[in-house]
Amino acid sequence: MNTHKTKRCLLLYVAMMFCLIAGLSLVSGKKVKADVTDDGFEYEESDGNITITKYTGDNTDVAVPSEIDGMPVTTIGHSAFFNCSGLTGVTIPNSVTRIEGFAFYGCTGLTGIIIPEGVTEIFAGVFKNCVNLENVEIPGSLQSIKQTYWDNAYDSWFDGCTNLKKILIRDGVESVFVPGLSGQKISSETVIILPDSVSNLVAWGGTYYCNRGSYVAEYCEQNDIPYVENPFGDVKLDKYYTLPVLWAYSSDPQITTGTSDTTFEPRAICNRAQVVTFLWRMMGCPEPKTKNNPFKDVKKSHYYYKAVLWAVENNITTGKYPDRFAPKDSCNRAEFVTFLWRAAGSPAPQEGNNPFVDVKAGKYYRDAVLWASENHITTGTDATHFSPKSNVSRDQAVTFLYRSKDVVKIQK
Repeated sequence: MNTHKTKRCLLLYVAMMFCLIAGLSLVSGKKVKADVTDDGFEYEESDGNITITKYTGDNTDVAVPSEIDGMPVTTIGHSAFFNCSGLTGVTIPNSVTRIEGFAFYGCTGLTGIIIPEGVTEIFAGVFKNCVNLENVEIPGSLQSIKQTYWDNAYDSWFDGCTNLKKILIRDGVESVFVPGLSGQKISSETVIILPDSVSNLVAWGGTYYCNRGSYVAEYCEQNDIPYVENPFGDVKLDKYYTLPVLWAYSSDPQITTGTSDTTFEPRAICNRAQVVTFLWRMMGCPEPKTKNNPFKDVKKSHYYYKAVLWAVENNITTGKYPDRFAPKDSCNRAEFVTFLWRAAGSPAPQEGNNPFVDVKAGKYYRDAVLWASENHITTGTDATHFSPKSNVSRDQAVTFLYRSKDVVKIQK
């Protein structure tokens, strides 16, 4: 037997097998590159697409890149942000179509997440044990929310997320299997906003917000599930003021109706009589203790009569003039926030930071605005302006009330 010939054949066979395996790997699209960006994103490239495999940076507010080396980031990989407890915010780009299992597991500092349009796949346990997660937006591109798995583990997306307050599901989603969102029955205090596109629903706790006449409203009515129906055609379900408007409309006592049965007119300007009445109703419509009315322009027959007297005796307002309340005058943002602040007992701001260049020291509303800012009642009209002299609109008014309801002492 020729030993040398045998060895040469064996080496040739090994070389051929190596080339074959390598060639199959390239054809089958297996990962061919692994690297890390300067800002701490480990990634792999396959078939011209990027998967984020791990985040090793130390930023608290992170923006996932939309492309790396000219190639789109399409996937956030399995456990990519696993136990990133210092992460407080993350922006996911529209290039992402897939979020793999447990991608944000244990991100305990995360309070909100917007999943962008374009994502079509989300897998098990993606936000599991994000215990401080409160607000979530889910895109219509998903079409179906169902039970998912990863590595043979069936976990709902938000298992262990015990502080969820709002789940907004955008138009385009047709089927919602709520146990796929949470393995534990969702608290009735958690609001789940469902669009008209939903035609199949399996509920599992929560309170559902939907449009009047929708499939969701009919489903909830038939199955005795808590829900709030939106009667207003000019209040879309994905607006920042949607929850405040529907909260004010469905509260007991009712804080406000619409301007008609089907319109709210969110951008209409509020007058002084309206905002004081809104506040009085939020406080439970307490009877004024005094019958003394200092204002010539506030009559007993007016709908705002008791509200104004109550506000005066509680030092919430002194009127615009000694003998006139000016109920029909428009109310500006500074005035309304000051009314709220006084209703809360005029607390001193706890933080010294003033983010607003148009809120100067010495202004009567300065402490009120800073108190409202630190309690997240207002974020200003932009990052550095409060716009105190701008008139307050109906959507702004009910939003201020909604955000202040946990810090103003409601007398019910």
